[in-house]
Amino acid sequence: MDNTTVSCLALVVEVEVTLLARNVG
Repeated sequence: MDNTTVSCLALVVEVEVTLLARNVG
């Protein structure tokens, strides 16, 4: 995978974690 794909996946994961934390909290 190239850096663009890795960066995109990292951003998506970060957003998902933020939404989950917001829902739980």
